[in-house]
Amino acid sequence: MITTITDALTQRLIKLAQLELGEPPCIFSWLAFGSQGRMDQSVNADQDNALLLEKEPVGAVADYFAALGDFVCQGLARCGIMLCPGNIMASNSALRLSLKGWSGQFAKWISTPTPDALLKSSIFFDLRLIDGSKGLFNALQQDILARTNQPLFLRLLAQNTLQRTAPLSFLKNFILEHDGKHKKGLDLKKRGISLITDIVRVYALSAGISEVNTRQRLVQLAASHIMDNRDTQNLSDAFDVLAQLRWDKHQHDLIQGHDVSNLLDPAVLSGLQRHQLKDCFAVINAAQSSLKLRFCRDI
Repeated sequence: MITTITDALTQRLIKLAQLELGEPPCIFSWLAFGSQGRMDQSVNADQDNALLLEKEPVGAVADYFAALGDFVCQGLARCGIMLCPGNIMASNSALRLSLKGWSGQFAKWISTPTPDALLKSSIFFDLRLIDGSKGLFNALQQDILARTNQPLFLRLLAQNTLQRTAPLSFLKNFILEHDGKHKKGLDLKKRGISLITDIVRVYALSAGISEVNTRQRLVQLAASHIMDNRDTQNLSDAFDVLAQLRWDKHQHDLIQGHDVSNLLDPAVLSGLQRHQLKDCFAVINAAQSSLKLRFCRDI
């Protein structure tokens, strides 16, 4: 629901920008990455967007889309969708590229990957068209998926996914962490939802699956026999449990007038909820082991 609202706001702002700026000098596609791309935004999501252009961004073309990018991104910020701290927005000139420019950027990430570059670029592989030319978007997506079944790229992408683990000890106890305000808890996003997202992304890109929503990726991975049905169902169930707990936590923070946080104190949960949460983390650990065996056998 939140993603649908963000999509609608974006589309309306693009129309308002065109009323102010005039007709665009070429066709374009407004892209979303990350949580908006996957359609799993929550109330504390920030912006991750970009522009794909039919023509090279020079001269009048560059000026027009710079103004459009600023208009839409600042408009979204005024509507409550935070500006991206990492500047992954269409207001950034580095993210307003032609089809050739974007294809070249993805080709670089895929053909000559480095762990650091992939860590920063992984959300770009969760891209979705929000407004503009579907043909232009499809051309880029097909170009990307034609390249992603590269062993080195998949190995390093999987390696990055294995850098963080679910907060569960060998004895099945929760491992609590501190935030910047000295609160202890479990980071439901960083140590839960994002791990599932990252695992599923590797499998999906290895199979050339165009879907970017995590649940739908799991459905297609099962249907294509890329992953075992039981494993995909376990990951989907774990994703849903974690997403619900995170949503409940965000609602509680809003009601209490607190900053919205992903850090959950397991002491506030019922015994059944704690048991479910431990099962979710165990599913993630098992999925990471399978990922390592599949893509990083020599590590």
